[in-house]
Amino acid sequence: MNTIDTIALSLWILLAGVVCGFLANILVSRGAYKSKWMWLFYGLGVVSLGISLWDTFKNGNLYVTYTGIGVSVVFFPILYFMTHPRERFSTKQLNPKIIKFTSDADDELLRLFFGDINCFGELPGNIDLNPQYNQLKQLQFRKLQILCERPQRPEQKTRYGKVLTDFQGVQMKHYNGTTARDVGIRGRIKKFGQANVDKIQLYKVIRENGNKFWEAVEHDVNHSDCTLYVKLWELLWDNADPAAAADITEWKRLYSP
Repeated sequence: MNTIDTIALSLWILLAGVVCGFLANILVSRGAYKSKWMWLFYGLGVVSLGISLWDTFKNGNLYVTYTGIGVSVVFFPILYFMTHPRERFSTKQLNPKIIKFTSDADDELLRLFFGDINCFGELPGNIDLNPQYNQLKQLQFRKLQILCERPQRPEQKTRYGKVLTDFQGVQMKHYNGTTARDVGIRGRIKKFGQANVDKIQLYKVIRENGNKFWEAVEHDVNHSDCTLYVKLWELLWDNADPAAAADITEWKRLYSP
C-alpha cells in the first residue's frame, strides 16, 4: 500500500468515525438506548475483536491480539455505561428523595418548578395526605416561589386555590410559551448552610406504556454546576406571567366556596 492509499484509507476511517459519532449523539439525545442502531456500535467492537483473533491465527501476531482484546474489554463496558438510561423513579419512589433534599433547606426561600401542581394529588383531600405537601406545611418557608402552568380546568384551579390558601408568602408565576416557555423539568432549588448557597434537585418526566417515571437531570450538584440551573430559573421567573389578583381570588373561592 503506497502513501496515497494509506492517506485515503485513513481519511475514510476518520469520516466513518465522524458519522458514527453523530449517530451516537443523536441516539443518546433521543434516549433511543434500545434502538437497533445501537447494535452497530457493539458490532464494531465484535468485528474489531474478530479481526484481531483472525490476524493471530493467520500471522501469529500476538501484539495485535492483545491490543484488540484490551480495547474490547475497555470498549464494551464504557459503551454500555455511557448509553444506558439513567435510573428512573416512580412518583412514590421520588417522595423520600424530595423530602430528604428539602429537610435541611433554609426556611427563607424555596423555589419550585411545577407543571399543574398535580404531583401533590388531583383533589384537595388527596393533597392533604401527600407527604411532600405536609413537609412543606411543617417547614413553614417564609417565601415559596412557584413557577407553574396556568390552570385551565376547574379541578386545576381548585388545587391552586388550596396551595394559595394553605401557604403564606406564596409568589406564583406562569409559563407563557414565549419568553418563559416550560422546559419540561420539575424540582426544587433550596438555600443551604451558613453560606446560604443554592442547591438543586431537578427531574424530567419519562412516559412509557402509559406510565410516568422520573429521571434525574441534576441532583444536589456542586455549586459551579448548579449556577447554570439557577440562572435558568431566574430567566424563566423574570419573564413569566404573575398570577393575577382576580385569578387568585377565584381559585381560592373554588377551593373554599
